Amino acid sequence: MHSSPAGVSPPILRSCAVIALALLASCAAAPPRTVFTLGSAPPGREMDAGSPLVAIADVKLPGYAAGRAMVRAGAGSTISTLEQAQWSDDLPILVTEALARQLRSRGVNAWTTPIPAGLSAEYTVTVMFTSFLWDAGEGLAMPCDLLISSGDQVSISTSLEAFAATSADDASQLAAAASTGVARIAEQISEHLAPLLQ
Repeated sequence: MHSSPAGVSPPILRSCAVIALALLASCAAAPPRTVFTLGSAPPGREMDAGSPLVAIADVKLPGYAAGRAMVRAGAGSTISTLEQAQWSDDLPILVTEALARQLRSRGVNAWTTPIPAGLSAEYTVTVMFTSFLWDAGEGLAMPCDLLISSGDQVSISTSLEAFAATSADDASQLAAAASTGVARIAEQISEHLAPLLQ
């Protein structure tokens, strides 16, 4: 006869053991998610000490792309989530930081908001993506609206678009396409900023 801890009946112990085994099995059955981030910018040119500061406001993305889930276009007009992959942070944060890095690599003194105390931005760049949806057979289309302002004055309001092709239905393809697309958007922003910063 097996003894049980004082005051605990054998059926309760069996139930606890079954629950513990079920929890362990569910943990072992789920493979770990692969985590992706956006690529780094190439080394840039040095900025002049007096370069005007440009603030990069938090990027806006459609709701389906605003978290860590990696999504793609599904059948019809549905959106599906990649089950075994996710972004390393909320995608708007990653895109905002990547845009700032890409702009710095192009000689723009770009900072994400809020900017450090004691500094003030001459211009603020606001980017609002109207889509960020990956079609594995085609690529990632990234249309967006760009607003460049100085104080209360709007200097530039325009639409931009970047597209990055993909060749396989794989999360690494989405991450590479997003990195390429963000770099292309940053290049276009840099071209719009150039005459303002001279």
